[in-house]
Amino acid sequence: MSIAAAAPTEKGAVRLSPDGSLSLSLGGGSSGPAGRPDPSPAPSLPRGGREGGRGRPGLVGCQPGAPRSFLSGEGRKKRPGCPTEEAASLRSGAQKAEGRRGRRRRLGAPTSQPEEEPTPRCGTGSSEGGKPTANLEGRCQPGLRRACQLGGLALGSLTAVLLLLSWHREQLVPSSPAATLSSRTISALTDGSFTFHFNRSAYEAHFPHLQLYRCQEVIPPDDVCQGPSGPPLLLLAIKSHPASSSRRATLRRTWARPAELGGFRLRPLFLLGSTSNQKHLELVAQESRMFGDILRWDFVESHHNLSLKERCFLRWVHGHCQQAAFVFKGDDDLFVNPKVLTDYLRRTPNASHFIHGNIQAHSTVMRRGKYAVPWDLYPLDRYPNFASGGGFIMSRVGLAALYRASLELPVFPLDDIYLAFLTLAAKIPQRHDGAFRVWGIPKDELSAYRRSVCIHGVSMERIEEVWKQLEDPRTPS
Repeated sequence: MSIAAAAPTEKGAVRLSPDGSLSLSLGGGSSGPAGRPDPSPAPSLPRGGREGGRGRPGLVGCQPGAPRSFLSGEGRKKRPGCPTEEAASLRSGAQKAEGRRGRRRRLGAPTSQPEEEPTPRCGTGSSEGGKPTANLEGRCQPGLRRACQLGGLALGSLTAVLLLLSWHREQLVPSSPAATLSSRTISALTDGSFTFHFNRSAYEAHFPHLQLYRCQEVIPPDDVCQGPSGPPLLLLAIKSHPASSSRRATLRRTWARPAELGGFRLRPLFLLGSTSNQKHLELVAQESRMFGDILRWDFVESHHNLSLKERCFLRWVHGHCQQAAFVFKGDDDLFVNPKVLTDYLRRTPNASHFIHGNIQAHSTVMRRGKYAVPWDLYPLDRYPNFASGGGFIMSRVGLAALYRASLELPVFPLDDIYLAFLTLAAKIPQRHDGAFRVWGIPKDELSAYRRSVCIHGVSMERIEEVWKQLEDPRTPS
């Protein structure tokens, strides 16, 4: 007697052989290609349904001592004493469904509409025992898959728009130093005597334009720092105002003119902001075309904006004039003796290690007048040491360190103090010398001009008069 069909179980099918024994063919996890059962021989069991005759339940699902039931190709056949309800109670709903699908595959019968499974959500994977498994690998329903694709496209488009808007804002709107500068910012500095804290919210509240301004050159100079290799470059950077054309003309006729002197190549450069007076701006443009020694930015000239001139100049030197060995920086009402200046740099040991000038030690903070500073911006009574802005010298190494510090500090509203904080952050030592006469001279004598690096607060007429006397070889020394 042979059976044409097999009874499905959780792992395979049971067959009745002609000799009356039952055989088990394994399926599921050990199936071969295309879902076919593994051809390896299946174990045989006696017809009684108990292994070893000890009354243990057989593989068909009958209880001990009770006749078994099995499946045929035509449907379920029930044997007496083995009710199908008991066999069904041993399986869960999910196991029954798996058995029916397995039977259809093995018998080669046409598959009917499969039982619906819970459709997993995109991105979660299928579930076994309530736990998420691997990725879906395309198991999302077409509608959900389409929704996933559209969601991804929408997210990518939104990201691109945000990046474009961010770039556009950087081009049109001045950005804060914290946004465009180094990721490291300095919150406090000490000079050994005082600790200086930076309340950035106070800086932004009192002087937002100083923090938000983005340096924009309107008139760049014409190759001031370019030239053949030779003596080291000494740049004469002179702070001026668009309305001061006559002063600049006087300085160009005297000490602020290109020259080679004392082993250095001297080049003047006038640093300007902007103004609402178009006539002055037109004169500045003419000067630039004629002399090529104007560097102008688009911020409006004001007392507090002198700090912007300091910061933007450091940025310009870093980007366009790193070949300058030294920079002398001063005002346009200053007399400079170029011979004494170059002699000072030659005879000073390790001159490139310092900032040179008239160093003010822990000056008192003013709370009223032109130089007033709010308490919440700067609560101390003393400033750090600084080189007076009337005239001082910086080296190439110092300029690079000062520029890096300018990326990490807020802009203080007084340019001398702003430079003091930059110097402290850059860890550059300062060297005081009395030859920097930033407070003028007690007695206006030619000998003082002959011995000084610079003298501040001199009229244009006196500058031209002194220069002629110093240039005249007949003038007694």
